[in-house]
Amino acid sequence: METKYFYEYFRKILKDNEEIFLIAKAKKYSEGKMKIIYGYGLFPLEINDILLIFTTERIFFIPFYKGKAFKTALIQRYYSNLVDMKIEGNKLKMVYQKGKEEVLKIILKEDILKIKNLFSNIFCKINKSSDKYKVFLCPKCLNQLRQDEYFCQNCGVTFKSKKKLLLSGLIFPCWTELYLGFFKKAIFLALYDILLLFLIIFSLSETLKGKPQYSLGLIILIIFFVMYRIFYFLKSLFFRKILILDEKS
Repeated sequence: METKYFYEYFRKILKDNEEIFLIAKAKKYSEGKMKIIYGYGLFPLEINDILLIFTTERIFFIPFYKGKAFKTALIQRYYSNLVDMKIEGNKLKMVYQKGKEEVLKIILKEDILKIKNLFSNIFCKINKSSDKYKVFLCPKCLNQLRQDEYFCQNCGVTFKSKKKLLLSGLIFPCWTELYLGFFKKAIFLALYDILLLFLIIFSLSETLKGKPQYSLGLIILIIFFVMYRIFYFLKSLFFRKILILDEKS
């Protein structure tokens, strides 16, 4: 996608004299609370592809969903809310007010040099602000989205419901992946659940027959069965918004 396309796309919300400085591809890794949920290695950390649009005022984050852009809400962050921005190797680290941090892996080396140039020419001259460090924007009309609402007040586009994800995560995690449109992963988790339930029933049956050697395995399986669901519940809970467009939108 060319810079000209993004000028046209963001034109109605860009300020006077605000220009697009750089378009860069990056990967975002799970941090903070999400890293705790993933057990620091117990589960694989999620990696999300993101397109970064650096303007002279702010950064637009365009997440990729199922390999496509503009299928989720966009994220807008103003430089004025940043305490620090720095490059460490190929990683861009941004520290926001109230101690929030974000780490992105920049794909192209030439983009790293351009971002460093951005720091020296723009970031150091910006006045700090108490504005929200993160604002969600509708991918269709760029209207600001309200917290805890799963539709756009301006154009009416709807997003996946967080309540449905929380419920499905507790009952059958495969429903969560099915609701999000990841059919292969949903099938894998369904088969995994069937196998886990079979092992639990078999171990319980053998334990009730007076075979104590199966009791420890039964306890471990039940614990894993419960933790597996808690993991999916917490994964959905700590997403402030699950801003993935419904297919009908």
